Amino acid sequence: APGYSMRLEGGSYDYLRARLAAGLSEGNFDVYATLSEQYQGGFRDHSEQNNQRVFANFGWQINDSVETRLFVTGINTESELPGNLTKELMEDDPRQAAAANITGDQKRDFELFRIASKTTVTNGNNQWDFTAAWTYKDLNHPIFQVIDQNSNDGLLGITFTNTDDLFQRDHRFRAGLLYARGETKAANFQNVGGQRGALVQKDEQTATNLEAFVESQLSLGYGFTGILGLAASHNERENDRVFGPTPANSSYDRDYDNLSPKIGLRWDAPTFQVYANYSGSYEPPSFSESGTNVIANKEQTADSFEIGTRGSYEAFRWDASLYYAKIDDELLTVQLPPPAAIGATGTINADRTIHRGIELAGEYDLLGTSWEDVPENRLVFRTAWTYGDFRFDDDDTYGDNRIAGLPPHLIRGELTWETSTGWYVGPTFEWVPVKAYIDHQNTFSADSYALLGFKFGKRVPEGISWFIEARNLTNETYAATTGVIENAGGADQAQFLPGDGRSVFAGIEWKW
Repeated sequence: APGYSMRLEGGSYDYLRARLAAGLSEGNFDVYATLSEQYQGGFRDHSEQNNQRVFANFGWQINDSVETRLFVTGINTESELPGNLTKELMEDDPRQAAAANITGDQKRDFELFRIASKTTVTNGNNQWDFTAAWTYKDLNHPIFQVIDQNSNDGLLGITFTNTDDLFQRDHRFRAGLLYARGETKAANFQNVGGQRGALVQKDEQTATNLEAFVESQLSLGYGFTGILGLAASHNERENDRVFGPTPANSSYDRDYDNLSPKIGLRWDAPTFQVYANYSGSYEPPSFSESGTNVIANKEQTADSFEIGTRGSYEAFRWDASLYYAKIDDELLTVQLPPPAAIGATGTINADRTIHRGIELAGEYDLLGTSWEDVPENRLVFRTAWTYGDFRFDDDDTYGDNRIAGLPPHLIRGELTWETSTGWYVGPTFEWVPVKAYIDHQNTFSADSYALLGFKFGKRVPEGISWFIEARNLTNETYAATTGVIENAGGADQAQFLPGDGRSVFAGIEWKW
């Protein structure tokens, strides 16, 4: 990204964001860096945020066969948490915070520093990529207790790629090995007005992951490409309770192993692509999923099938996929009912679940101009529709109920007038047409909603770009997301997180 840019944004609820970015290349070297500051008072009480971020990378072309790049990331973020409301409280005043979040000064603050490198060595049709990274994170998270975690994560990896022909056909072979180790000192304190009280428990946690993969993509002729692959994983989770209660699950050393295959077929035509694939997947539990009072000892596995297409035809462009996943032992985290501590969560292994759905994105120039042309004006309708039918599969407790927490449909879109000189203007919308359950027993739900917005601005590759955008013009009261519990019993629960009300934002960017 050669060149320089400055960007400033501001708007409702005391929102302010500034960013500086610069990139240049000289001979065998290049560098890019961006620095940003973001602040917002927040739509709701007790939702103030303040974040600073630095991203940079430095590249060196050592010779014709070797290049390396160094990445540096630094983040400091402070976020107050307004908490969940009942639906009645949300509809009465969506800007209020939960009382417990104020008295406990609940928030999530952390500092993160990451340094990483990637070195690429090429020799004819062979390429080796060597990766390494180290990440440090310091988390201060007052909720029902004050969670204090200090983490160090290291990573080493190597990937080999070969593009020699196979059976006189184009072929791409890749294989890789990745080793990662993370160490966390995790402590919980009593929450005394957001400050640390007495130490409740302290754990030393070590996670080790060793993963390998191999993949082959072979041209089959007539535009078809076949893909075969296999991934192997060995994961270890070791938790050592050094202070606090010591029930049977407080200290443990657990291993997880898995082989996941994949097979796919892709057809590439001049202006579009069609694909189909099967893949296995696997997810071992994290410490929070395996060390709580509701123990999830099993890993989550799945068999997934997908068909899709992407491309363009004259004035229409699309990206669409249909998927079906059969999941065993899905890890589902829920807020625990009393007598558990307020806000405490636990993870269960569902027996069998099914995820199926459609992901569709498209844009159509209503003036009929092909996307291969560059007209003076376009009138473009863009939309993205996500449909997800996530259910238990003949479960002893939940039958074929929907898995709570996600609306089955989410539709977003816009209708914009666009010019070749960068001007654009038009309405935007977001629509959730059906309710979304907050509990796996499917007894209580968030309501459907529709939001309307409008945007106006100009985008140019160099010079001054700007925008003005209004959101939720009708000032709709709605739940942007919800918590998830096992059984609401048909009664209103404090599981609703209100979305922002009517708001206006504006920004300006200068590139040179």
